[in-house]
Amino acid sequence: MAKTTLVLWILALLEGVASIDIVPLVLGPEFQRAYGEQDILRGFKLNVQEGEDPLQGIVFTGKINPLPFSTSYAKSSIITSAEEVRKMTELSGHLSVAYGPMISGSGAGSYLENKVQSKRQISILYRTRKVAFARKVDVGTLKPITGLETLSRDERTEKYGSKFIDQILYGAQLDLIYTLESAEDTDLMELAAELKGRIGFGPLSVEFQALFELEEGSTSSRYSLSIEAMASGINFSVPSNPSFDATNQLIKDFNNAYDKMLEKVGQGESVAESHVASQFSPVAFALSPIDEYLGSKLDLAESARFDDKMKSLSTSYYHALFVKSQLSKIAEDQKELYGRDPKTRVEVFGPYKDMVIAVQEELDLKIDECLEFRKKSMREIVGTSAKVPSRYANEDVLAGLNGAAYIPSPVSIQGALFDELYYQGFAIPKYAVDDSSDSYLIPWMGGKLRRDDDRSVVASAYTPGDLVLLAMEEISSGAGHKYLKYGDQVFFQVSTLDYRWLKRDSSTNNTMSNDYLSESDNTNSGLLYQWNVRSVVGKAVTPDPKVGQCVKYGDVIFLNNHGMWMHKGLGLGSGGHPHPNVDTVKDGFETSRLQWKVRSTTKGDLDPAGGQCIQILSKIYLQCNEEKNLWVTGGRSAGNIQVVLDEKYYEGQNLSHMEWIVRKEAGDGMRDAGFFCPADSAKGRWKPLQLTPPLGRPLVYVGINRTFDFPPRVWVQTETWEDSVTASITGGFQFGGVYIPWIGAKDREDSVRKVLHNITEMDMNVETTGQAWQFVYDISDACTRMWELQTRDGVTTDNENQKPCCLPGQELDPSQPHGPCVLQSACQCEQSVCNPQAPDQVQNKSSVPTVAPSDQSSGAPKKNPWSLLGSIFAAVPATYLLLVVGVFLTGL
Repeated sequence: MAKTTLVLWILALLEGVASIDIVPLVLGPEFQRAYGEQDILRGFKLNVQEGEDPLQGIVFTGKINPLPFSTSYAKSSIITSAEEVRKMTELSGHLSVAYGPMISGSGAGSYLENKVQSKRQISILYRTRKVAFARKVDVGTLKPITGLETLSRDERTEKYGSKFIDQILYGAQLDLIYTLESAEDTDLMELAAELKGRIGFGPLSVEFQALFELEEGSTSSRYSLSIEAMASGINFSVPSNPSFDATNQLIKDFNNAYDKMLEKVGQGESVAESHVASQFSPVAFALSPIDEYLGSKLDLAESARFDDKMKSLSTSYYHALFVKSQLSKIAEDQKELYGRDPKTRVEVFGPYKDMVIAVQEELDLKIDECLEFRKKSMREIVGTSAKVPSRYANEDVLAGLNGAAYIPSPVSIQGALFDELYYQGFAIPKYAVDDSSDSYLIPWMGGKLRRDDDRSVVASAYTPGDLVLLAMEEISSGAGHKYLKYGDQVFFQVSTLDYRWLKRDSSTNNTMSNDYLSESDNTNSGLLYQWNVRSVVGKAVTPDPKVGQCVKYGDVIFLNNHGMWMHKGLGLGSGGHPHPNVDTVKDGFETSRLQWKVRSTTKGDLDPAGGQCIQILSKIYLQCNEEKNLWVTGGRSAGNIQVVLDEKYYEGQNLSHMEWIVRKEAGDGMRDAGFFCPADSAKGRWKPLQLTPPLGRPLVYVGINRTFDFPPRVWVQTETWEDSVTASITGGFQFGGVYIPWIGAKDREDSVRKVLHNITEMDMNVETTGQAWQFVYDISDACTRMWELQTRDGVTTDNENQKPCCLPGQELDPSQPHGPCVLQSACQCEQSVCNPQAPDQVQNKSSVPTVAPSDQSSGAPKKNPWSLLGSIFAAVPATYLLLVVGVFLTGL
């Protein structure tokens, strides 16, 4: 009794507040209902059976009057979830399970087909609705039909539903569906956001439109945009698949047509009473609870509880329908990618597809569960024992199948363990590829490895095996050099000025040197500074034939900025400049005018660094390949923004305007990071020292031994240059006839950096008798064929014929440098010295051989895998070992 009193008291506070739902009649081309004035006072049922129409018979009689109801709105949404779909249907949660395009599995699949988000598709829905007037029942005249009040609550709800139509809204509506598609997997959200922001406001930027245009030599563009349009409520024609600009004009024309119809309404009369009313059709209707005009206050409370449960049901129902359609779309896209090669189709796509089918079967069960609940009577639904089906719970698996999985570090991929990296991309449960019961996600198909600290991408690939190999390569290059590679997007910074980068001027298609940082917040403007390095002219969105290979000094390259190629201009520079400008063209010009030779110097026809890979942050010159006396020159004229082709007049001329710093990231605007003479490679060796009388101790220099003519004038010792020298060693160096890879050389980084900063004379503290030795590196760079970096490591052997055999610190017996090395690591002495315990006849067949110094004229060191493994075990942390062994086993 107390509970009943409390409910009645709460309802008394809410008395007079009507619960009205506005329901659209049109939801784009896929869903339209032809309700009219004749349907006012008909019942509306939510707990419908499969295939049952929610519109039921007449429940009341009453007088229907015209009602002024002038309102309008416009809304748009990027469809990324089930909730976004429901919002754009404008259906309250409790209504969406009984009415609209999603009330059945087959109908939902058709409606969602071009609306679900994938890595190749995203949709934007736009709707504007204008209501001119309504026809509404006068609630004061409502009378229940004969026999309605004799029915029980459940009988009444089963026959007529829980709501009734109390008004029909007349006006006009325009629906637009924008479907943005990509030819390859990518994140389309940024493009969709820009597209959405321009709907109804103005044209797209030139740069944005260029993304949808055909590339040279191709029959298709990277991105495509299709648009569906539909007008209802008034006589207004729309074109099929209009362009974006045409839809913006369509929105304006639609609004103008509506306004002109209203202008025809006579002075002092309402729209509903004028002759114009007949030119408007129904666009929506309104629902009210039957219990509000029939039954007790407790019945109204039960009706509200019924609506709440149906709203909860819609959350689970819509989610299952949406993700099922999304999985179908994504699987279809991935089949196109992996289905071309039988091996990847079976080994890579097959387990993924099997998992998709299994999850879709689970989603079908969830959909059926929701539909079964919807069939229940009102009393069953509001009863305490009826539990609303929960939302499909395995979100991690859904994320993996949709390509949105997150796997924290350390990440294991096919046996290789990557610490301090996390994974994003496609993934499937481990049990999907083996006989285990493990349900955790493993990387599968396409994905990326990113660093924990700055989220930068280490590697991206379409198969787990390729991802492992690319990650290993990147990690190894992280220990060594970071090279400019074909297919890279890079920045070129003017070496002579801060805050000046090479840019394509979108208004003139000329190039200029401008401040990237002042424009980087603008996505489109920022793209104008990023240049794609290519080995051929052609479709810039397709992989370059040399993609991933390093660009070398002396290479002829092409530079593309989002479809436009850097080009030797046909006109002259401004301000009376006597030489051609540098512009960009789409196509139709001679290939030779698009060619640029990358040089380390402007001297001579042959580049002294020819054949060496170009390192990021190196200073380079770009020579016009068609007219070789011309060089790309930046930061010229007023404002330091002009880019032209200029000549090198004399050897002593200041050439800094012709120098460009190659960057993967734009940087902070300071040009001091750029450097000349990047170190390319290193060889380690033991150098014999001469005793210095009268003390009889060797005089030792540590660091760079400078002389009158060394280093060369352009050799500027900066921090980034020192990084380059360090990388030439830590990225892998030669010792004797053995190549010491990055994983075995990385531990030498600290010792190298300590001697790079200055030159020090020091006492080696070696024995005064016998032969003293110092470990040095012979460094080769882009300016000097070979120079010597002297370290602090020194040893003594009995005589000059007994040279040290091991890398510093890797002697099996530190007192015997001319002897075996730890764990069979790299040894440059004779076999009898390196492996004294093995007899000669066994030594030649040893499964762990060592390599004597190479005397081959080719100069190429022998790379012995067993000796390599030995050096790894001697010097590598356990984490790296796990990674290498995993990759090795994967290869087997």
